[in-house]
Amino acid sequence: MEADIIVARILNFVFGVLWAGTAMFLAVILEPRLRALGPTIQRPVMVAISPVLVSTMMLSGTVTIASGLYLLVNLWGGVDVF
Repeated sequence: MEADIIVARILNFVFGVLWAGTAMFLAVILEPRLRALGPTIQRPVMVAISPVLVSTMMLSGTVTIASGLYLLVNLWGGVDVF
């Protein structure tokens, strides 16, 4: 197997897990707990973590999609839309 395909698969897996894990952590664990603590706690915490959270989600989503498209084109010859 070629090195570029191996690297693309590793990137796709690692950043996909990071992307999904961050989204699930936020939706299932963090947000409900912060909501239960009330707006006096929720607002400062969300303001503090939002810059890191947004950049992490954008980077991991972009790398996951880009590496997935790379794998799609190189392993299966792309997608025939029509």
